[in-house]
This record gives sequence, structure tokens and C-alpha cells, in this order.
Amino acid sequence: MIRTMCCCLLLALGSVGLAAQPSDPRESKLLVLERLWNEAQVNRDSSALEALVSSRFVNTEWDGELTNKQKFLPISKDPHFNPPPSTSRT
Repeated sequence: MIRTMCCCLLLALGSVGLAAQPSDPRESKLLVLERLWNEAQVNRDSSALEALVSSRFVNTEWDGELTNKQKFLPISKDPHFNPPPSTSRT
């Protein structure tokens, strides 16, 4: 009886874990890229940011100012730059 209950519990927990995983592999990739972006900003890793940012990159700052790659990368290297806290689900 205990063995049966343990097996059912393990199956239930396993199915919850599977349901929580993104069904689309593109979503998984996007979540990984978001995490890499956040870590690179917090650690001021300019080489990682350069690899993640396209040459066509356009960022809208909190005040509405548009920033391209050439302007964004030096800002992210600034020791006074304080990126906003991550709102990532991961």
C-alpha cells in the first residue's frame, strides 16, 4: 500500500514538473537568452552584451529615449550604471 502511494506521488510530481516546462523550444531559448542578458548587465560583462546585441538593436529607455548598440554598450560599462531589477520569470 505504501509503495503504491509513493509511486502515485512520484508520478504526480513528475507530471507537474513536465507541465511547468515551456512547450515551445523557442520559449526555452528566449528564457535562457533573457537570463544571460540580465546576468551580463548586472556583471557589466561588455563582451557578453556585445555578443547578445544585434547591430540593428534599438532600446527604449525608461524616459522614452532611443538607444542603439553603439550608445548602449558604453552606458552598460559605466560603473554608475544601475540596471533595473530583473522581472524575469526564471
